[in-house]
Amino acid sequence: MKLVSLHIDNFGKFNNLDMSFNNGLNQLIEENGWGKSTLTAFIKVMFYGFDNSSKRDSYENERKRYKPWNGGIYGGNITFCLDDKCYTIYRTFEAKDKDDTFRLVDQRTMLVSSDYSSNIGYEIFKIDSSTFKKTLCIYENNCITESTGDIEALLGDEQSDTEDINNFDKVIKSMDDKLNALSPDRKTGELYKQKDKLNEIQAQLKEMPVLEDSIDTAIRHIKDTEKLMEKLSLQKQHIKKELDKASY
Repeated sequence: MKLVSLHIDNFGKFNNLDMSFNNGLNQLIEENGWGKSTLTAFIKVMFYGFDNSSKRDSYENERKRYKPWNGGIYGGNITFCLDDKCYTIYRTFEAKDKDDTFRLVDQRTMLVSSDYSSNIGYEIFKIDSSTFKKTLCIYENNCITESTGDIEALLGDEQSDTEDINNFDKVIKSMDDKLNALSPDRKTGELYKQKDKLNEIQAQLKEMPVLEDSIDTAIRHIKDTEKLMEKLSLQKQHIKKELDKASY
């Protein structure tokens, strides 16, 4: 997926802000307090909506935390491209979740698209907003080693809980065991066994010309023997007839 541009109507300290993104890596270098974290939060909110809207604490409650300083329409839009199609997400926010609005527009047709729902963040990235903030989007105050259920699910059986993230020895040993089970250098390794079978088949293939010659020789011998038997049978019949004549 590629971010193309964004427009903020009002979000936290930002008002009527437009930003475009270039191909490749984009760097935003600004002084502390400029609003880099707020900008990052806006991108997350465009895809996922707000988290913790029921929290009373104004810092934990994102809806309260990023309420426009200057009033006005709370929200904006973000344009992105995915799978050869480009879309713009439009969101506006009110005091309660149920009053928020979401609209997805196909940039080619400029019509409302039903390709994704308001849960578009999860539908595209296959992770929830909490996991998004800890992986695709890293906040300065979240630079700690921890996992979420979605991270564990994506990592699979190698890391079933938070402790496994830091237990590198256990993970490495598990991977070594699996590599040894597949090793081409160990007799118990699956690749070694398959390689041994391959060598056996190759040896049999090399012997096939000799076997074919032996089979051809045997077939010729059988045919010669059959002809000889037929000849002897005729001779036997002839001798029997001569004996019958002599007996008269």
